[in-house]
Amino acid sequence: ARVAGRITLASRFPVGVNENNEVVGRSGRARIMLAAGRHEVILRSEAIGFEEPRTIEIAPGAVASIDVVAPKGLLNLNARPWADILIDGNPAGQTPLANVQVTAGPHQITFRHPQLGERTERVVVSTSGVTRVSVDLNK
Repeated sequence: ARVAGRITLASRFPVGVNENNEVVGRSGRARIMLAAGRHEVILRSEAIGFEEPRTIEIAPGAVASIDVVAPKGLLNLNARPWADILIDGNPAGQTPLANVQVTAGPHQITFRHPQLGERTERVVVSTSGVTRVSVDLNK
């Protein structure tokens, strides 16, 4: 009889592990159990348009770690009248900003204006197309 092993999945965005067109586990779970041996899986996140095939070797009774590197996506940012931008707390420039390359997945965008205050938006950046965020700080 084949013995099982487990995998852990480290990802900053939700990822499903698919084998033979079936979901066998998801990121965020402690460990995913698989039979010992070689597995051809597809790591997939429909939310950000991510798909990556992987070959995993599972040793009996062992835990294999999988690190998922987030692909890049594009952001276009604008504000009325204008704003300084922070992406995940890091300065990114002043609006308008076009085709800013960031990792795909969730981000926090803060728009700051010296007289009109600040507004924070949460967005999920996809690998397909450009994610656009625009705010009117006059409102």
